[in-house]
Amino acid sequence: MTNILNIPETFFEKNGDCEDMSYLAASIIDAMGYGVVLVLLPRHMAIGIYMDCDTPGTYYKVDGKCYYYVETTTNILAGGEIPDKYRNTRATIIKIPSGETVSVYPHYIKPCYASSNFPGYYSDGENFYSDSQCNHLTNCLRYKGFYINPQTSDLYWDSSCRQIVIKGCYKSKKYPGYFYDDAMEYYHDSRCTQKARLCRSSPNYADTYYDGYNEYWDSNCTQKVVPGCAKSVYYPGYFFDGKDYYYDSQCTQKVNL
Repeated sequence: MTNILNIPETFFEKNGDCEDMSYLAASIIDAMGYGVVLVLLPRHMAIGIYMDCDTPGTYYKVDGKCYYYVETTTNILAGGEIPDKYRNTRATIIKIPSGETVSVYPHYIKPCYASSNFPGYYSDGENFYSDSQCNHLTNCLRYKGFYINPQTSDLYWDSSCRQIVIKGCYKSKKYPGYFYDDAMEYYHDSRCTQKARLCRSSPNYADTYYDGYNEYWDSNCTQKVVPGCAKSVYYPGYFFDGKDYYYDSQCTQKVNL
């Protein structure tokens, strides 16, 4: 094991192995007044820094205090992150400044934070979950009136992330369940491929309907409006051409009232 007297050498050479860097880091942290221990593992050394025991990450519990694992030879791992090969390895903890040792296994608290981007969901920093313990992974989150797969950033119409949003194809707010494109054509599907014969109230004539092309008397857009043939106000179910009354909406079958 590297002697603590090698710390000045590490300073001047700006280099050292895991023991050199751990001794140096522990000395500085201790001098700053923070709790710190050395973590001795098979063919490796790191340090543990005292933190509240509810902090996410890997820690060693010594004398009722939690010391979180910190690597001193790489910046790839954040505080509390430990190499996988040491995740279940018993470590020898060297107390500072007494030098007393104790052998303990690591404990782990899974990171889980409330998501600011997706209210009601939680994140471990990479994935999203539906519960505050980050146990139930989700790949479909509500997002600005749509749904999103956080792994791919694709947007979807539905809460199961199956109907993908197509640029230029929009949900109709006026006619729920239908979609429309930039040309204001209406469709049955979210990809704007299956054109719909959408029958809705006519914007031009009261008590008539419109399929996007023609005007109709009925809400199924089957009885076509004929110019000069109007619904009778006085005799419901009959039609009027301005002079005579008829049975049908084409004003062809005359009726005597």
